[in-house]
Amino acid sequence: MIDVQGATLSVFATFDRPMLQSGGTGAVTVAGNYQLDGQPLPARSTILCSTPQCTLVRIELPTLLTPGAHTLRLVDLVSQAGALLDPNPTVRTFQTRT
Repeated sequence: MIDVQGATLSVFATFDRPMLQSGGTGAVTVAGNYQLDGQPLPARSTILCSTPQCTLVRIELPTLLTPGAHTLRLVDLVSQAGALLDPNPTVRTFQTRT
């Protein structure tokens, strides 16, 4: 299970299990594992784990998101136990808050 929320400069993804923070292509901090509105994350985006077990991830964007609906696609993310996020890819729609 994953929940996604957005603000004008950040997107937050909440996972129901500890996620792999770094160390490979399945890590939640790898920008290539995400698409925003069908496009790669903008250059200079930053992805941070906001909890020690990486159950909350913050994607900081270099530019403002327009108000309204957006889609975040997550692909090939792996939990700390080694399980691939299911379904893979996972797509969530969220509304930006202004």
